[in-house]
Amino acid sequence: LPLDEGWINYYKEVSHSDAMRLFRESQVFAMPTRRDSYGLVFHEALASGCVVCVPDREPQREFVDYGKAGIVLQHLSAVEMAAQLGPVIEDAELRTRLAIAGRKRYLDKFSQQVIRKQWSDIVAAAMED
Repeated sequence: LPLDEGWINYYKEVSHSDAMRLFRESQVFAMPTRRDSYGLVFHEALASGCVVCVPDREPQREFVDYGKAGIVLQHLSAVEMAAQLGPVIEDAELRTRLAIAGRKRYLDKFSQQVIRKQWSDIVAAAMED
């Protein structure tokens, strides 16, 4: 959802640099996917301050704290996803609240600093044994 006019744009495939630009220009990110086992793109969208809409499966539900820091969508087709986005499109306060919660979730759980510390702790614990 680009900031201007609130239109929904569909992209089949974009380069990483284009994806990062689109995250910065957008308020909401939704991606129908049936193949991603983890989905780093959802983390990139959270880090960029987008409201992230994830498919209703793990680990994506956990990324958005089961709907507290993003939206869990029940269907994966682009058309069905777009139909479910009405509330977030129409309610600026909801968009803002979810974007802030999503960004905080990223910083608290998934940022490089957090992951680096977790790995450091694991390695330190392994060296003690």
